[in-house]
Amino acid sequence: MKYFNPKGGRRSGKRTPTGHDGQAETAVAATAQTVGSGEEADASSAAEFAAENELGSEAARQLAIRSRISTLLAESGPTIALQPIIHLETGELIAHEAAVTFPSAPDTRQWFVDAEQVGLGVELEIAALRSALNEVDHTPGSSLICVNVSPDFLTDRKRLDLIAEFPSQRLVLEITGDLPVEDHGLVRQELSRIRARGVRIAVNVAGSDASCLRRIRDLEPEFVKLQVDVTTSLSRDENCRAIVTEIVRLATLSGSFVVAEGIESSEQVSVAQQLRVDAGQGFLLGMPTSAELGEFV
Repeated sequence: MKYFNPKGGRRSGKRTPTGHDGQAETAVAATAQTVGSGEEADASSAAEFAAENELGSEAARQLAIRSRISTLLAESGPTIALQPIIHLETGELIAHEAAVTFPSAPDTRQWFVDAEQVGLGVELEIAALRSALNEVDHTPGSSLICVNVSPDFLTDRKRLDLIAEFPSQRLVLEITGDLPVEDHGLVRQELSRIRARGVRIAVNVAGSDASCLRRIRDLEPEFVKLQVDVTTSLSRDENCRAIVTEIVRLATLSGSFVVAEGIESSEQVSVAQQLRVDAGQGFLLGMPTSAELGEFV
């Protein structure tokens, strides 16, 4: 809208900050500011309420996790299923891997993640380790038993002392997860003490990253275990086969035994044999079974 100048002619439609028009505009601006401030306050309150609800929900979730894990620890702890590890050439039973199982969802890995979040990670790992070690006397003959442990296990005296209670000559500690490069020296010292008790060491190889070769050279494990992703890639990934070929070469030089995990087809057995992998485990070679039922391959 245009406004007329009382002295004639036109003036701009822009209002001046004086006069009635200016006063009206100031009043409207003040009202808008008040309304805006109220809206901002409401938004702030809503955000604070949402944050409090979120914190409350997270606290409730943490409490539920802690209760679930504490109940498990107070009862029987995790249960164990044993999966056979078979020599690919002779069919001989070499060992069993002790797989930790839990009575309900979530999956096994998430149980340990949850336990770590609520400060019960060490307690759950010790309980799982104790359950696994209790199976040593239940496995047939003189076969070995592989027990998964985290890298932290190797520098924790409480956990290390636990293995002294069991027949160490049949025990293989399978180190899962990555070891920081700077810890290799300390880990080697602990491994020397563990091996002095007759315990053997296994390391996992995940993916086809050549960095795993250094880990094998540094730790000199008695067993090298190719994880499922490596086994499934052998038939189609030339780079993976090249890495495994080098792993087998290093293992042969150091006297290590190479095991392919997750074997589910005769083709995977054939490829593993071509690459001179010593042994395998997986559904094709034997399902995980309960020691309590005495169901062994």
